[in-house]
Amino acid sequence: RPQTRAKVEAAIAELNYRPRLSARSLAGNRSFMLGLIYGKPGAHYVLDIQEGVLEMCRPHGYELVIHPGEFRDGDLVNEVSELILDRRIDG
Repeated sequence: RPQTRAKVEAAIAELNYRPRLSARSLAGNRSFMLGLIYGKPGAHYVLDIQEGVLEMCRPHGYELVIHPGEFRDGDLVNEVSELILDRRIDG
């Protein structure tokens, strides 16, 4: 109903309501978290990538998990798999 929707939206604006990430993730079976795994390039390179990813995450309600990794390390696949499962990373 349009009238009910308008009342709810007015209350949201008045109370400055923001949904909790944990509640959103329970309702939709998503964590709203993206992972960024990087090697060891220069600090400016990583910072530029982080800023770009965060710029796209924020408007869509996503958080960013940043994890350094050594791509020559044989355990990287296991490390990444554990990170995805432990943090319930969506992408």
